[in-house]
Amino acid sequence: MVRTSTAHSDHLAVDGLFRLVASHLECPMAVLTRHGIHRDQPDILAVFNVSDALASRIAWSIEQDAGYANWLPDTAAPACIPFETEGDDLQHDSLEVSGLAFMCQVESDCFLALSACRTGAEGRESVILPSQEIHGWVDAHLRLVWQLKRDRGRADVLGRALDLFDFGTLLLDPAGNVIFANERATQLLDAGEGLRRAGQSVTATDFDNALRLQTTIQHLAHCEEPTAPSESERASVMLVRRSNARPLVAVLSRLPNTETRNGGPHTALYVLDPDMDTQSLVTALCRAYGLTATEAGLAIRLVDGLRIEAAARDMHIQTQTARAYLKQIFAKTDTHRQADLVRVILSSIVRIRAAAMPPSNGGNGSSRLGAEGLPVWG
Repeated sequence: MVRTSTAHSDHLAVDGLFRLVASHLECPMAVLTRHGIHRDQPDILAVFNVSDALASRIAWSIEQDAGYANWLPDTAAPACIPFETEGDDLQHDSLEVSGLAFMCQVESDCFLALSACRTGAEGRESVILPSQEIHGWVDAHLRLVWQLKRDRGRADVLGRALDLFDFGTLLLDPAGNVIFANERATQLLDAGEGLRRAGQSVTATDFDNALRLQTTIQHLAHCEEPTAPSESERASVMLVRRSNARPLVAVLSRLPNTETRNGGPHTALYVLDPDMDTQSLVTALCRAYGLTATEAGLAIRLVDGLRIEAAARDMHIQTQTARAYLKQIFAKTDTHRQADLVRVILSSIVRIRAAAMPPSNGGNGSSRLGAEGLPVWG
């Protein structure tokens, strides 16, 4: 079996490829590796009946034989190359293997190598003719495997991006089953207050809310998509009652132009907890507007609903001083009234979890999710 940590679909794709090549070339061992100009060493992506130590030596043999250290992006990688190497094995003091590597350039600076091998140096040339018979198929399959890995890697990054938001996001299939739930949605479902799991689907803890939620999901799943939907047809907003907190705000929206015949996502469910503390988000926004700490403190209190007099008392300053600060806030936020200020701040908040926000230090901080733009393998 393939020893790999990739998703189940990737496992099946690579396993099927390994078995076909091993059968056709009568080579019981195989290694899938990735090589690149900007990589210090080749990556071992999957192995078939090969120890880790031997797989590493095969990968380095391919790296050297392909001449990839001097390989240029406008130079096509060789179609296939014979190789032989020696390496330590659990059952042999010195295991000599030989075989043939199928090369497939998948990016301008990256190629995959599928190495099929057997023990001993004899018979290496006997696999060249059979390899030519399946080279086209192997090349196409390697490109499909790469595309699958790349798409899954991008989906993983999108999932992590949705995890940054402090509101729940769920994708549902036409039957209402949960296909995806971001971190915040998972927390809400685990809490079981307002919303909870019901097998593979999601429901409300309150009976009336549960009935309305299921009815809305079924309506969005089976109604004809209008050519020019109104706002009410695009999304449905409902309050989901909780016993000891304010109701959750749930928004259900039909995903346009989605393929659902194979169980794909059809409906998006967004869940907002009005009791979530947004002070850190407002503070970051105030800094972006260039407000001082005192001005930001006043703005936060006004957004929280305090009148100017109450905010001044809370800050231990005179009301007239607070009004002077408020004028400065108006100038920096391009607002003219307290109501406008509150509206601008509330509508400008990007609901990103505080832990995920870059430092508000004038743009000197940076944050990124990945070290490179390559697919996530494993």
